[in-house]
Amino acid sequence: TISNTPFCFIRSSEKNFGKVVNIGNEILVVAAPDANNGRGKVFIYRYDDTTCEGFILESSLSSSDSTQYGFGSAISLDKFSENKLLIATNQISPLTSSLVYLYQYQNGGWGEKQIFERNFDPKWIDNQLESFGDTPPWIISQSFDRFGHSVSIDNEIVVIGAPTDVYFYQTSGSTLLHQHGAFYVYSQDLCTLSGSYLLRSKNYGGVDIFKDNMLGYSVSVRDSKILVGSPKPYFPFSSLYISSSVTRFNKNIDESTQGAAQ
Repeated sequence: TISNTPFCFIRSSEKNFGKVVNIGNEILVVAAPDANNGRGKVFIYRYDDTTCEGFILESSLSSSDSTQYGFGSAISLDKFSENKLLIATNQISPLTSSLVYLYQYQNGGWGEKQIFERNFDPKWIDNQLESFGDTPPWIISQSFDRFGHSVSIDNEIVVIGAPTDVYFYQTSGSTLLHQHGAFYVYSQDLCTLSGSYLLRSKNYGGVDIFKDNMLGYSVSVRDSKILVGSPKPYFPFSSLYISSSVTRFNKNIDESTQGAAQ
């Protein structure tokens, strides 16, 4: 049964403390992305059965980049080992991209291990968005992609959503602007001492995903399955065919394809 009595109270005077939360068996993560004059903070608590509070504060994290804001806008604790944590920022300006930080618990503390950034290599677009027409799309903007709007980690796999990755015209003479989201898939390089996560694919969903989506608005990874949400709430980018969708992709990062929609 689930008790209606709170197990413990965690209080803070930080602005919007608890706006984003995540929990494992021993670790509890609470984000305050509007704290610290908008730069954000993330608090990590560890379970301790010797105290009446249950969870005690273990670490307080903030972005190592002074230009980043909204640290903690999205977080994901690796439930496999509970020693890795993804934390995203939320840039309000299209001039500076958001970042996603990977923290790892080692030697008694949480340290920054890797930083993920958006990737606009044309190769990701060339082989995917052409499927929506007879000619390649005319890209007009990739400046405000909302990289890191959603993040998820499961052991060796990291998934990061960018729901407004690209705006484009279908053809050079078109006046109808389309928008398309994407999600990034990384896997850990176990052949190196650093064990960094390498970008394996940037997926736009293929022909089974309608134009004008927000693919990557929400993401979740578990074992070999990746779940990606694509809500379409905004005019003029809403589809007349469906109002929202959730697509599951099979992880297939070692081959040229990014997985089939099911």
